[in-house]
Amino acid sequence: MKILIADDDLESHEIIRDILQINFRDVVIDRALSSTSFLAKIQEAEPQYDLVLYNWEMEKDQNSSLFSKICSEFPQIFKRTILFSDSKSQSIPPEFSSMPFISKPFSLDQFSEIVKKTCAS
Repeated sequence: MKILIADDDLESHEIIRDILQINFRDVVIDRALSSTSFLAKIQEAEPQYDLVLYNWEMEKDQNSSLFSKICSEFPQIFKRTILFSDSKSQSIPPEFSSMPFISKPFSLDQFSEIVKKTCAS
């Protein structure tokens, strides 16, 4: 399974990586620490990621909606993405409200359940 973690917080990357390695065998984890890196990794990925974990707070450094651009260029990503954030899910625009969302800090059980459910669909 090929997974991209997009978060500007390195500590979150470590926690998420550990949880993923506990729950999945043969997982390949890639990191994006900025919106620019996230966009480049999505555009260059061959094959595309099986799962994307995207910190919605990374949108704050973009005037345009980077995530909207990604979803329009790569619609398959929309179904394989879990959004997470320090803030409440109310900050997520309505067009993304159907996507799985995890509030930080998250529990191991909650995180694992949402990841497994997203990967199964």
